[in-house]
Amino acid sequence: MQLIYFKNVWKIVLLALTAGLLSPAQSEVDPSVHKMCLQAKDYLGCVKAQKTKTGVELWEGIHTGMSVKELKNKLGGDITCEKKDYFNWESLKIDMICQRRNPKISIGESSFIINVRFKGDVDNPSKQEMQDLTLVSIDHFYCTDGNYESCEKSSYQEDRDQKKLKTIRDSFDRKYGKYRLNKWEAPYWYGEDKMIELGYNSPGLFWIKYTVDDALKL
Repeated sequence: MQLIYFKNVWKIVLLALTAGLLSPAQSEVDPSVHKMCLQAKDYLGCVKAQKTKTGVELWEGIHTGMSVKELKNKLGGDITCEKKDYFNWESLKIDMICQRRNPKISIGESSFIINVRFKGDVDNPSKQEMQDLTLVSIDHFYCTDGNYESCEKSSYQEDRDQKKLKTIRDSFDRKYGKYRLNKWEAPYWYGEDKMIELGYNSPGLFWIKYTVDDALKL
């Protein structure tokens, strides 16, 4: 009797996964992975193992572990890459940065260029592994030279920026749930094995950064 009960419970769980009634991270499993893992004893463990093989999708089919060549094939457009020993406060070893300036992508009323950071073999781009992806918006609408100390309309620019940031924040809230604030009072979200941060550096400049969920690095 108890065995039948547990079998029935497991069927309900599978139906919930298929129908998208569980968490977004579980319901948005790639169909091919779902089919592969459907008969596995540990469905969620199987799904996670497949994600580990392919990396975590950060944005629009771009996932960690991709090589520079794979990234260029996926993104297309005007992509330039620069080798550099990149120092950063995250203590993450970065050997190469690639950027697609055109075509830009749009989120709300904002246009973004794409920055992708890699680490690996500095002399062999095919062995570079993607680490994170950042969308950068540069919009000096009221102060075209970007000099806000002498610009009389800097307050207009800041108002424009805040409206754009609110549009993005509201959009991500709908997709990932209410935002949290980090120690710099910047909003961030968790979803689908990744973390998304929204940063505002200065008037006319803000960014959206996609990285792997910290919990998966443990």
